[in-house]
Amino acid sequence: MERLVSLPHYSGIPKPPWEGIIPSYFESAVGDFQPINSSVAAVPRRVFDELGGFAIGEKLGEDLDMWLRIALKYPVAFSQLVGSRYHCDVEGQATQKEKRYEAFRIEKTIEGILLNGNIPHKQRIFLQEIINARKLVRVSYCMKSGLFDQARNILRTCSTRFLWKRKLWYRFILIFSPKIVAAVYDYSRERTRTKT
Repeated sequence: MERLVSLPHYSGIPKPPWEGIIPSYFESAVGDFQPINSSVAAVPRRVFDELGGFAIGEKLGEDLDMWLRIALKYPVAFSQLVGSRYHCDVEGQATQKEKRYEAFRIEKTIEGILLNGNIPHKQRIFLQEIINARKLVRVSYCMKSGLFDQARNILRTCSTRFLWKRKLWYRFILIFSPKIVAAVYDYSRERTRTKT
């Protein structure tokens, strides 16, 4: 079976062949594809140690939290070099086993930064949008698991500026019965499998 290879489209990062310091890490972290992939990231050991490393006890999203803490203090470089492959259909991935219904660590980190930090206005907007993006991921997990009331509650707290189309789509889906939502997800999942 032929496998579909797709390269991500990064938000806020110039198109190839550009490489260099990301103009706004926080803007690029709002998109569907994160600008840093843990499989191919290189961080000086002293920076990793200085910022406390990955959050202990987190099963998902600890890498996003680490990259955020790095980007708050240091510039982040980006290369268009394809340095890894991510297999979506591998059994036993953390993203398949662990579904997040409660807040991701990065949401809590950003809320603390916004409360305590002297952050420029534009960065504040993007940081809030990163929280909203994570909330929408949780809404998706809840819908896939049939937790429609929980999905609606999370969606009510999401006040996105940039991801309003996705929020509107989820709101639309939640109007319908669970059987229709399940059918939409089954169709989407099957469509993804046939492409790989």
